[in-house]
Amino acid sequence: MKGAITYYKFEKAWNWILVYLMVYFSSSFSLSVYSGTTRILLYVLLLALVALNIFLYKRNLRAKKSIVILLPLIAVFSYLLNGESIKQFEILLLYYLVSFIFVLYLDFNKWCDAYLGVIQFIAILSIILYFLSIAFPSIIDALPTTINSAGRTTHTVFFCLTPFEGRSIGIFWEPGAFQIYLMLAIIIEYFTYGLEKYPRLVVLLIANILTFSTTAFIATGVLLIVILTNEIIEGRLRKGIGISIVVSVLVIIIVSFFTQKANIDIYTKVFGKIDLYRSNPTYNGSAAVRFNSAIKALEIFVQNPILGVGTTKLNEYFVSYYGHSMTTCTFINWFAISGVFYGVLMSIGVYKFSSLFTKRRIVSFLLLLLIFVLISSEDMVINPSFIILVLYGYLGYHSFKKEKEPERELAH
Repeated sequence: MKGAITYYKFEKAWNWILVYLMVYFSSSFSLSVYSGTTRILLYVLLLALVALNIFLYKRNLRAKKSIVILLPLIAVFSYLLNGESIKQFEILLLYYLVSFIFVLYLDFNKWCDAYLGVIQFIAILSIILYFLSIAFPSIIDALPTTINSAGRTTHTVFFCLTPFEGRSIGIFWEPGAFQIYLMLAIIIEYFTYGLEKYPRLVVLLIANILTFSTTAFIATGVLLIVILTNEIIEGRLRKGIGISIVVSVLVIIIVSFFTQKANIDIYTKVFGKIDLYRSNPTYNGSAAVRFNSAIKALEIFVQNPILGVGTTKLNEYFVSYYGHSMTTCTFINWFAISGVFYGVLMSIGVYKFSSLFTKRRIVSFLLLLLIFVLISSEDMVINPSFIILVLYGYLGYHSFKKEKEPERELAH
């Protein structure tokens, strides 16, 4: 029995490491400076770690639905006809291979547990660093620095980054990316534990608000609709509203403290970029990039609906039209890059992923809307840490027979 408990603890720690590496390799701030070849080698390392565990513990991996094979096949077919480079093929196939093996190895429940633990740790550390950057900036200045591909410099501690331009970024390439991972953790937390463990929701929400991402604020509004809808359906509206008010008050008080100390005007920080876009739509600011990305990618898809245009041509279209290649609307890019069949299959996969959390169809659709909002302003098209969500949606809760957690012996 002790051996079983020891193995369970080891497996849990191992799962946390694998989930952290998956997130770090695919979305971290510092890895953006690495070449494509280096990134490929890192994913090969991750694949080797998963394969080693499969070999040592004799995992019996069995995919329930072969439809997931269609996703990379359609993408490859589109890439082939659109003249993508060999390197793009290698990246696409490797990312899908890593994602597929990862999902087959780690069943959905264990992934949720590990993902929630990893993101909660990053959230807590990011809040601490935000406080230190305000109260003790000399400590932050003494920390090691890291630079990304855009030349942005920030400080780092325990793989977590200090606030950049007054915005929390966790370990990610920018605040908008951090809010995606935080909101997914909030979804898991709520649908796993409800509102009972609201202090953990408070931590995740504070970290999310401190990104000062416009998308994060919009997504938080959609999240509130999701929670209240679910609470109404489950007959817990009064209790749900009560806890929601407590959570909201705590978040507002703590965030207000941070913004006051940092002399931050929340409206300007969050919505100023939208006001700038409305006053000058031709200026390539943050909001303009996001809006134009969705509009132009949709136009390109309408002109090339069956197989899309591929990644390279999409980027070239944007460079020739806007002077940059920031194609940030993920769910429209699925269609623009690889066509209608791929886009529909990916969208269905996200819906199925949403359905893993609830049997209520209306709540699943609201979760689908929430996830689409999250990825509307960032490029997650072939990001392995997002591809696995789609694969989990298709494969369901378990990819192999789940082992029960060993029971602990009662003390006499």
